Amino acid sequence: MPKLPGLESLSGQPSGRSGRPIATYDGSAIGRGAAQLGGGAQSLASNLKVDAKRQEAEVDQATAFETQRRFLEFTAKQDDALVQAGQKAKPGAFGFRESYTKEYKDAAKEFFASVPEPLKGQYDVKLFQTEDSLAGRALTFERDQRKGYYTNTVNDGLTKIETSLYKNPAAFDQNLVEGNKFIDSIPDEDVSPIQKEAMRREWKSKAQLAALYGLPPEARVAALGGGEAPATSAGTGDPVDTVVSKIIGVESGGNPNAKNPTSSASGVGQFLDSTWVQTIRQHRPDIAAGKSAAQIIALKSDPVLGREMTKAFTQDNAEYLTNRGIATTPGNIYLAHFLGSGGVVNVLKADPGASIASVVGQDVVRANSFLAGKSVADTIAWANKKMGGKAGSGVVGTGPVDPRFDGMPWDQRSKIIDQAETKIRQDEAERRVSAQFDIENAASNAPISIQNTGVYTGAMPSQDQFIAAYGDKAAQKFAEFQDSLDTSQSMFKMRTMPADEIASLVESAEPTSTGDNAAAEQKRYDTLSNAASSITKAREADPATYVRQAFPVVNDQWNNAQSVGNYQSAVAASIAAQQQIGIQNIQPLPKAIAAGAVDTFKNDTIPQQDRIAAASSVIMATPDPAQRQILFNQMVAEGLPDITQGAFEALSRGDHGAANRLFQAAMVDPTKLAGAAKDGQKPADIDLAVQDSIMDDGQIGDLYYGLSDGTAENYTRAQRDSKLINNAVNLRLRNGETMDAAIAGVSKDLYGDVQAVTDANVQILVPKDQDAGAVVDGLQAALPDVRTALTTALAPPSDAPTADGTKAIMDAVTRDSINRVMSEGYFRNSADGYVFIDPYVGAAIADEQGNPIIFKPKAVVPGAPSSAFQGRTPEPGGGPSLDENGNPVVLQP
Repeated sequence: MPKLPGLESLSGQPSGRSGRPIATYDGSAIGRGAAQLGGGAQSLASNLKVDAKRQEAEVDQATAFETQRRFLEFTAKQDDALVQAGQKAKPGAFGFRESYTKEYKDAAKEFFASVPEPLKGQYDVKLFQTEDSLAGRALTFERDQRKGYYTNTVNDGLTKIETSLYKNPAAFDQNLVEGNKFIDSIPDEDVSPIQKEAMRREWKSKAQLAALYGLPPEARVAALGGGEAPATSAGTGDPVDTVVSKIIGVESGGNPNAKNPTSSASGVGQFLDSTWVQTIRQHRPDIAAGKSAAQIIALKSDPVLGREMTKAFTQDNAEYLTNRGIATTPGNIYLAHFLGSGGVVNVLKADPGASIASVVGQDVVRANSFLAGKSVADTIAWANKKMGGKAGSGVVGTGPVDPRFDGMPWDQRSKIIDQAETKIRQDEAERRVSAQFDIENAASNAPISIQNTGVYTGAMPSQDQFIAAYGDKAAQKFAEFQDSLDTSQSMFKMRTMPADEIASLVESAEPTSTGDNAAAEQKRYDTLSNAASSITKAREADPATYVRQAFPVVNDQWNNAQSVGNYQSAVAASIAAQQQIGIQNIQPLPKAIAAGAVDTFKNDTIPQQDRIAAASSVIMATPDPAQRQILFNQMVAEGLPDITQGAFEALSRGDHGAANRLFQAAMVDPTKLAGAAKDGQKPADIDLAVQDSIMDDGQIGDLYYGLSDGTAENYTRAQRDSKLINNAVNLRLRNGETMDAAIAGVSKDLYGDVQAVTDANVQILVPKDQDAGAVVDGLQAALPDVRTALTTALAPPSDAPTADGTKAIMDAVTRDSINRVMSEGYFRNSADGYVFIDPYVGAAIADEQGNPIIFKPKAVVPGAPSSAFQGRTPEPGGGPSLDENGNPVVLQP
């Protein structure tokens, strides 16, 4: 905690840096002035004493004592305030004396205003003396704190800046200035200007080293002017001749048909279309004359002309670099060929540690993906390597020195370059080994992983790693690797593609090349074609298992279904996935599950209940009726007897006894059983009796299947159930029941305990424990809703012509059609309500989307006429059943 000095501490203080007493001023003149001031003060004091006595005489003694008491209290308070201010002072306590003195003066003014007028002169002097004493203590405290601050803060600050520079060398200029500001912040009374200048030189040297060692080794060498000697050095020959062959070698391998897949670069020199046209027109106007740009571009495949233009373009770039004072090293010339003359200048003059994308732009990086993540120094080193050089040569002075490091001693620069080049060689060796390992690992695992999962989470080798590992063969190896990844990705996407999209993908991969990549194209086509064939076979063999493997969400639903015992979500997900990929024969269950359940059901060596449970546990695992129907159809396709459908519906109603009896009837052939019916009835007799009692017009079967105007599905279901009914009746007859009792029992098992109800506009089945008349009345009360639905469904076009009577005719025809349907149509059971059948089309009235409209019985107004339904049991008193509030009861089967 800062400590304010007392009177005993007001002697000279040592410097915070040297420890020597601070003696900035000659104090002799001050001493003489103080002596004169002392004499004047004594005279002033004498005069004040006289005035004080005179003033005290003018006020009473009590007032004088009270003023003095308050003054002593005031001074004690100000002393405490000074101590507290010192405790709260910030490091260095800069401006402490000034801020404290201002606070004191404000407080003194307030106190002075309360002093009686006769005593103001006396206390004006006392307040001034107190201010002088406290301000002196504040000044001494400020100096002590400031000196300690400079000792600690400046050194600590410079150390922190060094650390920051190591982490961020690009901020060298900013941090150098910041460090100098630290040094300049020391007052001259503490450190002389000469000493400060020495500190600045020392600080710059430390900052340079921190920034250099924060750079990558390649950038460190480039910043100090290291690297290969200029191509114009003695013994190297014409720099252009030296570079042209190397450029062609690394750009195209001499292949005039080589093409960059991500840009328009092609030919032996890999010219962009625009650059090629410009170079031809500049250097071979005789060839360009009369030709369009497209015709000139077509000449890029000429290897002789391509080499000639590569040399001309390279000469232009070399001259451009020379005119701007840039060494024409093979690496620099190649960089100009690669980035263009303007681009290379920007790169060579940029901060070596800056990202290459920030200098050349993201478009260039996207067209050359290996540049992603590279620094300027990395790119320069890459160009040098391409031309057969190294990242650096260990030679000082062969390249421009970064201005930030200019002035460093030659021997120091040489040592740093040697260290950096050693590190570069070590890193290159490590990268080569690592690149080979990563490439081999990825080449083995990535295609398989992507084909199966769509991703590869291992390390993906870059183009630079291929160059380091394979040298001249890197381009071919990298292209083959990319082709394998692209093919695997296409194969993975095929897993969830509809069949037509798969066919289009395979068709688009048909080989068209007659060049060097013909074999690669054929390999890709064969791979995709074989994959498409395998996928098609897998889908046809077991659609449910296929989508479970291809769609993670489907697999998750099946796994969850097994844990919670509800297959509804899993079945729905399986159906949706199969619809997505265009499977026509939807099979929600994996084939193994469906086949296993059917095999168990058909195994007559195990107990009947176990056989039933094997099939019912699958079909009844979902409460969705639509899903149950799809599951049943799939099980039938696997060999489940189709006549079991009625048994499963009885199970859905919760009638396990009926279900067991119907399952038994489906499992046996009564005609092959020993014994006979009680009264000797034959199968033909049973068929006739069933037709009369169940299937004839108006009977339960007729209404249940809609035989009078049903669809093909209704007839198919009726045929299935007819066989089941015949078997079930036969078994009952063999157990001693009469024909009527047997048929009634089977009817109840199959359809439930219902009765057939026919009336005006009504052909329905109603549970026997419900009031059929109330249901009929409720439906007839809903007829206005039916008319409204018909009016909407049959409405003529609103824009029909009116002038010629067309609209009037159409309106009349529509009204007549509606009236005829309302007269002859009828309600039928459907789902949890009723549909209204249009007998003229044999279908239910539908909404705009084509879905049947479900109607509900309506409440009947008390006293309204009831239906003419014959055979129901009316409530006593003749009206409809009423609830406890007197309202008609509306029953829903």
